This record gives sequence, C-alpha cells and structure tokens, in this order.
Amino acid sequence: MKSRNTFGIHFVIRTPQQQKKGMATVYARIAVNGRRSEISLKKKVAPKDWDEAKGKAKGKREKIQKLNSHIERVRTLIADAYHELVQQRKTVHVDAVKSLFLGTAEGTVTLRKLVEYHNRETAHKLAQGTLKNYYTTQRDTYFKTRRPFSRRKHRYDIGSPIGFWNYYDDNHFLTRLYVIGNEEQEQCYNYHMEYAVSTGKCTEAEFYAHVREIVADHIEAIRKESPFSCKHGRNRVNLKYLRTFRDYLVSINTYGYRDPVDITITRYDMEIASLKKELAKKNKELEELKIYEK
Repeated sequence: MKSRNTFGIHFVIRTPQQQKKGMATVYARIAVNGRRSEISLKKKVAPKDWDEAKGKAKGKREKIQKLNSHIERVRTLIADAYHELVQQRKTVHVDAVKSLFLGTAEGTVTLRKLVEYHNRETAHKLAQGTLKNYYTTQRDTYFKTRRPFSRRKHRYDIGSPIGFWNYYDDNHFLTRLYVIGNEEQEQCYNYHMEYAVSTGKCTEAEFYAHVREIVADHIEAIRKESPFSCKHGRNRVNLKYLRTFRDYLVSINTYGYRDPVDITITRYDMEIASLKKELAKKNKELEELKIYEK
C-alpha cells in the first residue's frame, strides 16, 4: 500500500526579542510528513496588522494588499516545488521542498567547498599571513582569465586580473559578453564552464547556478538605475544583451535550478504589468471599433 504524503503551508510572523514593539518579519512555515521548516520572506509587517489564524495581513491599505499578494505568490511557488518532487517520484521531505523553492541544488564536493571547509577548520590555528593566502585561494574565480599585462590567448578570456580583480570577476565576464554579442554567448558560456569543471573549481550545475545569479543580479541592478543617468543609453543596450543571455540559460536548464524567490516574483510582476498594458491597449482599440457597430 502506497504511503500518502502530508503537506501544508502557513505564514507566521516573528519579532526579535530586543524589538518586541517593532516590526515583525513574515515567514513561510512548510510542513511535510510531520516535519516543519521556515523560510523568511524578508518582508516586514506590524504585529497589529497580522491575522494569525488566516496567516496574512489584515486591512485594505495598498501596502497590506501588496504584502498579501506576495504571500500568495510564495505559497504557489512552494506548492509547485512540492508537486514537482511528487511528479518526479523523488523522496519528499521538508528540506527537499525548501531547497527546490530556494533554488539550492544538491552538489558534489568541489575544490571551492574543500577550501571553505579548510578555512573554517584552521582559522583559529593559522597566523594571519598564512590565513590571508588561504582566503586568496578561496576567492579564485570560475572564469578563465588572461595573464596580467599580457594579451588574451583566447577572445573569451576575461581580464584584467590585478589587485582585487577577483571581487569583480562577474563584471569582467559580462563586459566580455557585451563585446562578443549575442551570437557567441553560447560558445563563451561553454568555454568558461569547461575551464571551471576541468580545473575542479565546480560542477556544471554549480557553474550554471553561479552564472544565473550573476545575470539576475545585474539585470536587477540596471533596472534600478535612473533613466536620467548619463549611462542610460549603455544600460539599455546591456540590458538587452543580459535578457537574451538569460533566455539562453533558461533554455539549457537541465539542473533543476530555480531562481531565488524574489527574482522570480519580480519577473512575474514585470510580465503581469506587460500583459495589463497590452490588455489596456486592446480594450482601447475595441472601444474605437464600437463606433462601426451602429
């Protein structure tokens, strides 16, 4: 006889101990087969505006309505993650649902993870100079770079790797992508992925997730730029490149990767706004055509 899974989602609030009179943070509480886990929505609400029984904010103010809409979208995404596990006949437990929702996939041990573990375990034993060298190793990049003060051996190599360059390797990678253009994005991506995997820096799935996060972060950053900025023209061009590259990445997603919830919801909101705009346009055209009915 098949065992049946139990599944539930409820939303609760938590107020920090030192701020009992302040704003509370909203959490999604997931329950699967009797086990529970919580995820912060990173949204705040006044405790007096919260309906504990219904698991949502109460009131008709615009801010409250937006929060409740956000909660319902999160509920749908969590439920989708649960049903995806069931349909794929995978082991269904609360941590699996949570990981799928957050977009964190299970990965194998890689060089980077080993270095991170080493740093944690030996931080209290090593001198600062030695420890600094270990942390420098940890900050190594997934992308293939050109040697300092030399020409690129390959047109897809990124640069210039000097100083604190590895804190900006995402910028170097995307700058190279802008120069190459949409026609060679696939080749550029595969070039760097093969380098990262062959050198043991990460798995294909980890490289994919890393690039997806970089692209999502930069799209969001450009969207927040002022349209009156002197960089607006360049930003529009770069945004077009990024969205085309993002669509390519989505098309090759065989790793079960899911965008972080805030990015997913932002994309859904943009699509909804676009559809509403199109609907308003169609309604206007319909009204104009009504004069011919008489």
